[in-house]
Amino acid sequence: MSDPVQRELQWLLSQSIPKNISEVATCLSGISFLSSKTGSSGTAKHTSTQVDLVSTLDDNKDSSDASSDGDAVKGTATITGTIVTQLSLSLAISSHLNQGKLMTIYLKKNESLPLRQAQDAQSYLRSAYRKSQSIPTFGSRIEALRYIEDILSSLQYVKHILFVGGQQNLMPLQSENTEKFAPALPENVVIECSLRKDMFVTHVYWLKFRHSFKSTGILDAFKKDQTTGHMLIHNGRPAEVKRELVFQAQVPSVQRNVDLIDSAICTCIDVVGQLHAFDSI
Repeated sequence: MSDPVQRELQWLLSQSIPKNISEVATCLSGISFLSSKTGSSGTAKHTSTQVDLVSTLDDNKDSSDASSDGDAVKGTATITGTIVTQLSLSLAISSHLNQGKLMTIYLKKNESLPLRQAQDAQSYLRSAYRKSQSIPTFGSRIEALRYIEDILSSLQYVKHILFVGGQQNLMPLQSENTEKFAPALPENVVIECSLRKDMFVTHVYWLKFRHSFKSTGILDAFKKDQTTGHMLIHNGRPAEVKRELVFQAQVPSVQRNVDLIDSAICTCIDVVGQLHAFDSI
């Protein structure tokens, strides 16, 4: 490697890359999943965002529980950090509750629902943020490359999580929320909250539990089957989705998070490209 090229690489390792990593840290520090305010008790307090939910889908495979007046009119939710602290939905649960007519289901006071996607994303973001705040002295191009690729990998996974479009696509549906709502939900009705890009999405599932699958493996339950409908696993039990209702609302703060993540990813990719430019030298 000639002296000019060596000097350029040394400048990259000692000045340019640390500056770029500092820019990544600045981007990540503005993400609402990470930022919090400290209250008088010394505990972290996250900024809350309230949204109005609009029903966008009623996939009604079994009309026996449907209301003739329409099943969903409105809903509201409050998102605080990585949890839902308030949720109310106007819908008809079943013919046994309120004679199948519209009623308001709401999350009880002091109860909350996890946004598991956001919580998963938060752990990877914190890892990337901590790494970007502790910039080492790079002794070689390979060392710098491994360092920046580690941050990049975490950020790309975070973006994947936020773009999946539902926790059911990430893992089997888990629910302990039947008693968190008033009135209490029937066992076969499940409410799931998730993020999809810049949207807050609430799914309401009406399930029919199955004793067994015809398929050979439990993962086959997630496949669409023309004879059985959409299958899923709920708290370890196989179930068929007989009906699905979707509420959603755009959340500007989530879009800002995605924009900041994109900016950090682009910076990391630029640095990786600069380092790979020395591969053949």
